[in-house]
Amino acid sequence: MLCDISSMGVIKLSEALKEMQSGNLFSIRYVTADKSRNSGGDIKEYDGCRLSRRAASDTEAPVFTTGNPTKRPNHYRNRTRNIVLANSDVRKVNVWLIIGFNGKPVILY
Repeated sequence: MLCDISSMGVIKLSEALKEMQSGNLFSIRYVTADKSRNSGGDIKEYDGCRLSRRAASDTEAPVFTTGNPTKRPNHYRNRTRNIVLANSDVRKVNVWLIIGFNGKPVILY
């Protein structure tokens, strides 16, 4: 039996990602993880965030100023997003670790 999840006070991950891309401010809650340092598990929560956007010049080929090429982050392939906090700091968030969006629990449904 299918149920209407919109009345349950939860949000689907796909809907949360679409809302992030809309450009509106949002609040987010997620779990940290760092496989290379074998650390994480902390819950972080931020209000007044927005999705980081690339500048128009970022669509061009990278410029090699120091001799080292810049690496493209491949956010969609790596399932990550950069969010800009209210104080202009930037945080990288893995989408599979988002547990709350705009005060609602996130489900993978």
